[in-house]
Amino acid sequence: MSVLLINKLLYVEISIIGVVFTAILMAKSIPVDGIKSVSRQQKVFIAMLGNLIAIFILDGITWFIDGMSFKGIRELYGVCLVFYFALNPMLGFLWNIYVNTKIHTNINKIKKDIRLYMLPFVINGILCITSPLTGWIFKIDESGIYSRGILYYFNVAVSFIYYIISVVTLLIHMRSLKHHRMNKELTYLAFFPVAPLVGAVLQHLLYGISVVYICVLISFLVIFINVQNEQIYTDAGTGLRNKSYLSIFFNDKLMSLKRNNVIGAILLDLDYFKTLNDTYGHTAGDEALRDVAYILNQVFDTNADCLSRFGGDEFVVLIVRNSEEDIKKEIARLKLAMEEFNKIGKREYRIYFSVGYGMGRGDENMEKVTLDSLLKTADINMYADKKINHEANSCNI
Repeated sequence: MSVLLINKLLYVEISIIGVVFTAILMAKSIPVDGIKSVSRQQKVFIAMLGNLIAIFILDGITWFIDGMSFKGIRELYGVCLVFYFALNPMLGFLWNIYVNTKIHTNINKIKKDIRLYMLPFVINGILCITSPLTGWIFKIDESGIYSRGILYYFNVAVSFIYYIISVVTLLIHMRSLKHHRMNKELTYLAFFPVAPLVGAVLQHLLYGISVVYICVLISFLVIFINVQNEQIYTDAGTGLRNKSYLSIFFNDKLMSLKRNNVIGAILLDLDYFKTLNDTYGHTAGDEALRDVAYILNQVFDTNADCLSRFGGDEFVVLIVRNSEEDIKKEIARLKLAMEEFNKIGKREYRIYFSVGYGMGRGDENMEKVTLDSLLKTADINMYADKKINHEANSCNI
């Protein structure tokens, strides 16, 4: 068996491995009840994986038939290369859409951005389709050997322009969020293009070696793992942490709690939530829960504190502060933020909630300081606060 054939089979094997692993990621990304039930963001992610599978298949085919001679080879090779080079920037284009769905909830804004980003993709598509005749992106000689065209690097540039735009968009958004917990989630998205860039440089320097899309697959794997982790510990309705994450956060903070610090559990319960649902409908109720999450995000440092939905209309914030007085100040800021939200009048209803807290000191016996004990104390204090609030507000939602 010739060295050339062995090399061709090696690249085909790499492509097959890429297809298999990408297909597994795609299968894991689709829930049991089908793709219709997944979010807009997840649909884009699945579309990217489908795009990558197509590229792996085309990459394997083109490497294998390069230099072969049989009837119709140039036409087959030309068609494969047209799709291959057209799909390269599509990956970056879809990645841009994915990033936009991650940081924007306004569908009109996303659609507007898609129309703007379409232009380089369309131009590249036209160049690819005409390349069998013009040789702009690629050429195939009489012997069936592929070579790069004079505008080959335009194709590469379009792909990485999309990645650069996505990184800039993420960095601007992260800066606007400042201490928001979502910054941690967005950081791994900003690093997505690093592996493909390394692969592209290697492929350029070592012409004839195809590694760039294996590197892309590595980036997708990192994204998938992080997305799965976030989904495990994130409340879908509010975007806050869920009840499962509380114990992990609490134990982590308790282990590192200094003697002069306190750890506090602030329990928040929406007042008149049933009345709000009955009056304005369950859609408004869901909206009110998201409003509470918004208020919490405005008040607390979401990198240092744990903001979670405890269940139903209850929320828990775990914080470490210097003293009990600091916890009381945070609660005062929280109630002030609620009042400010109601003054703005963005909703037809008003948000009211009752708050209680429990705390443990760093100089206490740590075995006595548990999450359950803090929450029990917080629950008692919260109901005392609720009694006062009900007398004051008289169900005026």
